[in-house]
Formats: sequence, C-alpha cells, structure tokens
Amino acid sequence: MLTYPAPEHEDALSVHDRVQIAMAIADPTLLQTLLTDALPPIAEPHRIGSIHSKIGVPLAGERAADGLIEFETIHCVLIQSAEQVEQSIADYTDRHRAQLNVNHHYSHARHSHERGYQELIRCESETQTLGQTNGLAQAIALLAESGFSPPQIDAILHQPKDTWYKSWWHQVDPEGQFTVPFLRLIRPWYYIDGRISIQYKDFFADRKPLHFKSEERKVLVEVLENQRGFRKTLEKINVARQHLGVEQALLVCARLSDLEAQAFISQGISLYSVEELTLPSQANCQRCGNSDCALQGRSDSPVVMCRRFCVDSELV
Repeated sequence: MLTYPAPEHEDALSVHDRVQIAMAIADPTLLQTLLTDALPPIAEPHRIGSIHSKIGVPLAGERAADGLIEFETIHCVLIQSAEQVEQSIADYTDRHRAQLNVNHHYSHARHSHERGYQELIRCESETQTLGQTNGLAQAIALLAESGFSPPQIDAILHQPKDTWYKSWWHQVDPEGQFTVPFLRLIRPWYYIDGRISIQYKDFFADRKPLHFKSEERKVLVEVLENQRGFRKTLEKINVARQHLGVEQALLVCARLSDLEAQAFISQGISLYSVEELTLPSQANCQRCGNSDCALQGRSDSPVVMCRRFCVDSELV
C-alpha cells in the first residue's frame, strides 16, 4: 500500500523555495503546464518546442528574479509526405472556395485544385539565410534541427547549382492551428573556404511566414509571498522585466482577490495557482514505493527531492 506524505511530515521549506525547487528539477511537462494553464495562457501546447528553466536569475545589485522559463514557440511545421501536401491544398481550396470563385460541381474539381495551388504561391518572399555553417557536419545538424529527414537533407545539400529543393510547410492560421500551407525553396551556397550558407525563400497566399520554424521566448516567473503587497510585487516584476528585456511574466501565487487578479492581468502578467503545481517532496528512495523507478529501494540514491516520491507503508 502506498501513502503520500502528509503536510506535517513534509520538509519545512517555504512555498517560495518549493516552487523554485520544482522549477529547478521539473521535467518539460511541468514547465509546459505553467505556460498553458496560466490565466491568461502564455502558449498553446502544440506550439511549444524545447523548454527549460533557470532560477535565481541575477539582476542589478544583489537582487535576483525568482525564475525564468525559456522556450521555443513553433510557427511553421514541415509537411512530411506528398499525400499530406495534396490533402492540405485540397482542404485550403475547400475553405477558400468562395474567394477562388470555383464552382462546387465535381467536374470542376481539377480546376478547383489548380486554382487553390496557384492562390497558395501567388506571393514570393525575398531570399533569406537560415544559417551559415563552417562545414558539412554543421549544415546537416542545422537542417536536422529544422525538421528535415536524412534523405531530405541529403537531397538539399546535393542540389545542382542554381536549383532549389522544394518543400511544403504549414504555418498557423488566426486560431493558432497549423492549417495554412506554403511552398518553401531551399538551397546550399558553398564558399571556397568550406563555409556553407543555407538560403531559402517562401511562396505563400497572403501572409508571409515571419520565422523559418520557431522563435525563442522568455517568461519571467515570480512567486508571490504573502507578506508582499500588490504595489511591491508589481514593482519587482517590472524591474526584472526591464533588466532582463522580457515582456511576459508569470506570477505563481496561493490566492488573490478578484480585484488583484484583474489588476495583475491588466499589466500583462499571467497567473498560476500554486495549489495546482505539483511540488517536490523530500525523498528517500530506499523507502519509496514507486517500483517503476530505477532508483527505488536504493540507499545510495543522490535524489533528495522528487515529485513522484510516495512512502511504501510496508517499510515504515
């Protein structure tokens, strides 16, 4: 039988320290929850890529911000197969049939598809640079990080001179879903000294993709202490935002009045209830009942805090 430690048996750390410890050891799922379940939400789950956190971020003097979450927000995704490309173009045509002035009759289906395709690539961007590398290995890593498979990378890097590799992507629609297809041409540009520049340009319907794939974003995290009032909390957040060059902020708090909550939100600060955050407990792997953990039962475990720790009553 497993039992979770009662509050009186947990460590005596303050909520402030426990939140910082949770951020320090948290897996990406927990950090993502802070962003997606805040009020208002900071990001949507399907648009979050890599994510990590820092705690005790130095500011001016001896001050420090409680934490900083750095994450990748995804703007474009590569369409992986020719079948998906065809379906995506067909879906786009159906959604914009009135704009394309295409007859709904089945006999015009081919015409509808062609008009939809032409509409999707009617605008062309300038040639841009994804990155410049010092050799083939770095170029391969850059393309792999962007979402291309090994066969696609090989095809891109071995394009004949003055030709482009064609790929189809989705960018987000106004609702934040990946439904808007666009054509991306990409090629390597080789220099005599061994450097390789990866260049690309996009063909799109009406909204130019602003990023190749994603952008890095930062969110300041502040833990509200009970003894600190609204003015001092807001002042601390604003000082940290200005020093770190961060616009978005997240306030983790136990409870707020409706008026305080509205005031923080009006200042561009999202809120997250500490009661919804799974905080780590002081752990003892030798007494833990999680049999699916590799450290369970070990007396030499280096783990001192763990969100999954639960006492095995048979060992009490």
